[in-house]
Formats: sequence, structure tokens, C-alpha cells
Amino acid sequence: MAAPNNPHDADFRQVFGQPRPMAVLLRIVLPAPINALLDLDPARLRFLDPTHVDPELRGTASDLIVEVPRREARGSPANSAIFVFAVEHQRRYERFIVFRQRTDCVRIWERWLRDRLRGAGADTVSKTLLEILQAATRPEADELFEQWTARLAPLRDEPAGVSTLVAALWYLLNVSAVPDPRIVAASEALPEPARDSFMTGAEQLMQRGLERGLIKGREEGRQEGEHAALAYIVLRQARQRFGEVPPEAAERIEASSKAELERYIDAILTAERLADLFG
Repeated sequence: MAAPNNPHDADFRQVFGQPRPMAVLLRIVLPAPINALLDLDPARLRFLDPTHVDPELRGTASDLIVEVPRREARGSPANSAIFVFAVEHQRRYERFIVFRQRTDCVRIWERWLRDRLRGAGADTVSKTLLEILQAATRPEADELFEQWTARLAPLRDEPAGVSTLVAALWYLLNVSAVPDPRIVAASEALPEPARDSFMTGAEQLMQRGLERGLIKGREEGRQEGEHAALAYIVLRQARQRFGEVPPEAAERIEASSKAELERYIDAILTAERLADLFG
């Protein structure tokens, strides 16, 4: 049973339930490395109702839950993030308080995530993720891939949703019948740093498969996967060296033989123009 409200709790909530005092309190109690990450401008703090987060917190009137944005480096909005703090006024020792607070924090995160995903269409997202789990290994996955990515696209605008989108793409890359280059191309729409992290991991995965001759498992699939991995490496190196690769050049690279792709990988180190690869 929750403890009854008392004047101490009420006073704490009244004083620190305002943006400016809460900002000061967080600056005082949080470690310097955490403070350095936070944008503690009172105008950017947002209080969450504990009863809205979890009905079981209804009796803890001293609880304050505040959402604080990350301090963004100039010109780096892609690194945005949200911190959610549960601040509790505790005057007496309480056994197992660490366990209770940890449980409450998990509930807060779960409710915050559900609310955020609802803004992106939680039903559509959930159905799409379930469909991916059911159909990823089927031949029709290649045809459904464009629909899946379109339905999950709103997750790119949600800090919590990006990790869900990355997990879905990574799952497809590992188990699905969707060609690896299509999945990698879709990952280019991810915000940084998720995009770079995913593409680096994907490149390493395909390179390992190329080296071990295990891409797709069977010999026929291995040869197809080996070709796709080589084409991806050439395209990635070409973009890094020459910038945007015209569609006709990308198509030519993807249609090239294994021997031609291997020659492109060697030639790109000294080529002055993209056209030099095909000379």
C-alpha cells in the first residue's frame, strides 16, 4: 500500500514541480558527465504525470518525472536523444528501494516508448514487425520489402523508433530472402549515427560471408551473395571516392561479372574518374 501524502512530499512537489527549480536540482545532483549531455534550459523541460506513466505510481505524490532533451552539438541534430528522470523525495530509509526504483524506471520507459510509437502508428508498426517475422524467409519477402520499409519509415523521426527500425533491417539482412544491397540501400535513409553503424556492420557481415564462402549457405546462393557483396563494396568505394554514382553507372557495376568487380576494386584506388573503372 502506498504511503499517505504528507506535507514534506507536497512541498517537494510544489517547489520542484516547476521547470527552473528542477533544472537547478538536476545540475546539483547529477554527475558532471551526465550534466554535460543535457539541455537544461527550463523552457525545454517537460514534466510527465506519474499517474499517466503508470497507475501504480498514483500514490507516490512526491514522484516527479521529467523529460530532458540532449544538448545537441552545433550542426548535429541527428544525435538528438531524450532523457527521462524519475525524481523522488525520500526522507526515511526504505528497504529494497533500489529494486522498486528500478522497476518503476522500466515502467516509465515502456510507457514512454509506447506513447512515442503510437505517434508513428503503433498498430501499423506492430503489424509490420510481426509480418516481417512471419515472412522474412519466404520468397515473397523481396516483393514485400518496399511496403515494409514504407510502413516503418515514420520510426526514423522518433529517437526510440530508430533502434526498432535498425533491428528490423538487421534481422532482414541476416535471415531474409531480400537481396542484401536492397536492405543496405534502405538503411541509407537512417539518421546518423545509426546509418553509419548499420552500414559498417552490414559491410563487415557481407565481407565475412565473402571470405568464408558462406553467403546464402548453398553454392548457388553463395555465388549470388558473393557477387552482391562485391558489387556493394565497389559502389561504396566509388561513392566515397567520387561522390554520387549515376544510376546508369550503378546498374553497370551490378551487372558486371565477378572478375570485372574484382578488377574495379583494384582500379578504384588509382582511378581519377568513375569512368576510368570501365576503361
